[in-house]
Amino acid sequence: MTVRDDPPRSRQLPDIPGVEVLCGTFRDHAFPRHCHDGLMIALIDGGAQRVASAGGRLVATPGQIVAMPAGVVHAVSAIDAEGWRYRVLTIPERLLLQVSEGPPAGFASAPVISDRALAAALAATHEALTDRVTSLSFETRLLDVLAGFLARHARPCPAIVRSGREPEAVRRALEYLGDCPERAVSLTELASAAGLDAYRLARAFTRELGLPPHAWHLQYRLRAAQSRLARGEAVAAVALALGFADQAHFTRAFKRLTGVTPGRYRSDHGHPRTRRRR
Repeated sequence: MTVRDDPPRSRQLPDIPGVEVLCGTFRDHAFPRHCHDGLMIALIDGGAQRVASAGGRLVATPGQIVAMPAGVVHAVSAIDAEGWRYRVLTIPERLLLQVSEGPPAGFASAPVISDRALAAALAATHEALTDRVTSLSFETRLLDVLAGFLARHARPCPAIVRSGREPEAVRRALEYLGDCPERAVSLTELASAAGLDAYRLARAFTRELGLPPHAWHLQYRLRAAQSRLARGEAVAAVALALGFADQAHFTRAFKRLTGVTPGRYRSDHGHPRTRRRR
């Protein structure tokens, strides 16, 4: 069956900080290895999606749910030319804490889930956005989705405490990258801030977090870009402020990781595109 063509749309919800929404059809786009700040939960509406993570490669089909807890590195692509259509919510830990009876030290879940009740609840939550319900009504539905997911599909995954010099250096390096999304950072500079030689840091960083330092830093830069665009800053100004070589480079990097162009992301937040003067 042909997958309905819905142009991808992405936006943050101003009334519920930290919640991101992405909906649309993807045919020739592949999301590279990346991770999210919160729980990413997606409902497949059409086509099929290949999900690659540490647990292997799986295929998600219509009616199934793809779930990735915060920090879990994964990649996504189509299995054929039809592509896939889905609706995604990325949910911050703050909301997870409201649902769980105690602070979740960490949890894991199957990457692809079959659960008709949860899928129906997730679809209703997305439809509430288009129905322009109040933020109170939407957040109530969202918490119901989280409660169902945590009760039936999350399993405890206690944090692994690693001692020694390298894990502490990785933690310092990660904090350093998060503090400077607006400029390029060399491996030598990062190693100096972390207190470990460059070679050992690069190996330890990738081993601990699943992505090399430059990929993690790019995620920080693009998240900063999303916040600026959502506030209405011009695409060219954001590219310049965050140290991209030019607007074209910024646009390619942004779309590759988010699925939409910076201009589309900005307009999805209510800021009309500026027209060039002739």
